[in-house]
Amino acid sequence: MKLLIDIYLYIKTFPGSFMSNEGNAKFHLKYICPNCPEWRRKRRQVYDKKCFWEDNWKKGNYDLPRVAMVGPKNFFNAVFSNKVDFKKFREKLEKDKKLKFSK
Repeated sequence: MKLLIDIYLYIKTFPGSFMSNEGNAKFHLKYICPNCPEWRRKRRQVYDKKCFWEDNWKKGNYDLPRVAMVGPKNFFNAVFSNKVDFKKFREKLEKDKKLKFSK
């Protein structure tokens, strides 16, 4: 059942691909985040707390990389397990000083 929910939410995010960062963020906050189950939010914890994107978007930080699941291995893990490695993503965020983000 989790797999079906996950696939449904990935499909539901598709319109955001054609929006600006701010538009995509607002779309997610309105249509995706309220339907995102706790198990999925935990999987998206970049800094060991609540959903990195939702937390930042609510604060108005829209200039964030949209996807952290870089590479086929992380994508596969994101869909079929709860083990996603955010190490490279965290390094990218911390290296790019112009990004505003909260840990």
